[in-house]
Amino acid sequence: MLFFVTALLANQIDAQIEAIKNAPVDKRFELMNAFKRKIIRMKEAERIQAIEKLKSVTKSKRTDKVLREIKAKQNAQNAKRSDALTHYKTGKQIERSNIENHIEEQTEEQIQEQIQEQIEEGVENEVENATEDEHEDD
Repeated sequence: MLFFVTALLANQIDAQIEAIKNAPVDKRFELMNAFKRKIIRMKEAERIQAIEKLKSVTKSKRTDKVLREIKAKQNAQNAKRSDALTHYKTGKQIERSNIENHIEEQTEEQIQEQIQEQIEEGVENEVENATEDEHEDD
């Protein structure tokens, strides 16, 4: 379906460019404005493709400038997206690292507490046993 729509759009663009190319000068201005209005509603990639097709026919300096501006804008947007994604990933990595460190610290603390409790219980048991042994000896 998408291929069909893309092919249909390409055919319409080709037909409009051909009409502009073959039109008398007074009609060409009108057709060009209609074409520009259509380009404005296109997605960025389609817009670039349409302008490149038109450029091959008109060889306008203005078209070159517009195309460079659109590509520069697209590159700037891609760079911003890339920076934002990198920032997001870095933030997530830091967050994950902090969580892992927190879990490790809690685990170490719990292990130390358990060891301390076992030592205390062992000492208490030894003291009780020693106390009982002393009482039994008496």
